[in-house]
Amino acid sequence: MTDFRYGLNNFYGCLLNSTVVNLPPIIIFPKNEEEINGGAFNPTGTEASIVLELSKKLNFKSWFAIPEDKELWGWIYPSPGGVIGDIFTKKSYFGIGLLAATTERHHLLDISVPTEPKLECLSFAVPFGVMKKQADWIEIYINEFKINVWINYEKKSISSVALDTFSAFLGFPINVTQNSSFRIITIAWIWYSFIIIISYQSLMRSKLTVPYHPKEIDTIPELLESDLDLYGPINLVKFVANNAEGIREQLVNRFELKEFIVEEVMNYVSFHKDKAYLQQMTSLFYYAMINPNSRGKVHFMKECASEYYPIILLQRNSPVTESFNKITRKLFESGILSKWRSQYIYDTVKKNPPSSKLSLRHSKVNKYVPTYMYK
Repeated sequence: MTDFRYGLNNFYGCLLNSTVVNLPPIIIFPKNEEEINGGAFNPTGTEASIVLELSKKLNFKSWFAIPEDKELWGWIYPSPGGVIGDIFTKKSYFGIGLLAATTERHHLLDISVPTEPKLECLSFAVPFGVMKKQADWIEIYINEFKINVWINYEKKSISSVALDTFSAFLGFPINVTQNSSFRIITIAWIWYSFIIIISYQSLMRSKLTVPYHPKEIDTIPELLESDLDLYGPINLVKFVANNAEGIREQLVNRFELKEFIVEEVMNYVSFHKDKAYLQQMTSLFYYAMINPNSRGKVHFMKECASEYYPIILLQRNSPVTESFNKITRKLFESGILSKWRSQYIYDTVKKNPPSSKLSLRHSKVNKYVPTYMYK
């Protein structure tokens, strides 16, 4: 009888299935949809490279496919589905797609060592410039002269408030002579006009010389104060909810559970200025680089809704687990995993370069400038 406690080192060409989710740069599906729908295909990406490297070391054949029910990460209860369901029902040996080690999965499945050197951040893609603008100092100054400010300042009658207001504005006691009151009002109005003119000019000059950069949404309290509708995949929202404490519980209550095609998230957030979408930060950065519509239109919130170490799921008591963890740990410690990720991101940027800066050769000005200089 074979002892599987220490794993197997040779599978003699056996076929081991992997269920995957399209989540670049961790898993990158081929562009040919017919190849994907036809069954097995060969994805690229960091975690796909781990399985392929493992297949060379342990002598088995890799077979990649999407979940049978077309769900994403999936779940075990109430009925198995998605990537996790395929592993639990033993349809696949490996489950790949920036998965997290939850308590439920730890008891029912085998968990690999972390496949990334740092915590994966679950954050939001939000539109640029949607944070509520703070009042300028000149607006705060003018607001002090509003009638409701003076009425609510102290609990007094309207007549006494009016007398106090005129007294403070004129800078003189109320019992001044009638002859000097008009003169005082005129002088006060002139001084007030000078102050407003100077303030307005300085404010306009500062706006012309220093471009205005509105503060973006970077924290959970700022996100809750906004009027944005929060969306996200069901699995990620449930993961955040299971780890939510304090203000994050309010965040979970704001979610609207609605699935999107991950590739279209950048377009959706760019053109719909009232939506924010929850996703892994790694995937958000990737799609932002390859989508020209997101440049200058989508902002990524700095504070994480939740964090976790990405892992790969395996069947419970699988003979692959021990050898898989040894090889993954060596790839992790040697820096090869980081090199793979950088290489996939570099290849993406190379294929989708950012738009170059504006210059004369991009406009019709270059047709007229030489003629003008020649004259």
